[in-house]
Amino acid sequence: MENSPKRARQNFLINPPFQWAMIRWTLFISLFSSGIFYISTVIFFNDLQQIGISQKLPLDSPYFEFLNQENSRMNLIFILTTIISSIMIVLFGIRFSHKIAGPIHRFRLYLKNTDPSEKTVNLPDLKFREDDFFQELATDFNSFKSKIRNQSQN
Repeated sequence: MENSPKRARQNFLINPPFQWAMIRWTLFISLFSSGIFYISTVIFFNDLQQIGISQKLPLDSPYFEFLNQENSRMNLIFILTTIISSIMIVLFGIRFSHKIAGPIHRFRLYLKNTDPSEKTVNLPDLKFREDDFFQELATDFNSFKSKIRNQSQN
């Protein structure tokens, strides 16, 4: 059996306060907009019922049966869509926030674990995962480190 190196344990949340706040706000916006759509649907079906009532249609007419059927179907679609989109927002929110919090976390670890007495010549370059945001932060930091290295050699 082949000995493969153990993968580093991934944290579910790298920076929980930031990531939960991001997820809460995106979820709030999603639920708020879903609520607006739900209210507009209720108003729409109420208006259609009022039209039927103003036309003096009997309450057991096919028109009102159709409205009730469609209202039930719209409620089901609304509930399923809200549940699915909420789950997707949480999952993608975690993934997306990792791409923001990850580089910052890695940079902080780099600074914490770097011996200040060590010469900049010996320091490894700061690297982020390929799909992380803020790649320019690592590039700029490594460039800054090179400038310090060049000045200390002069």
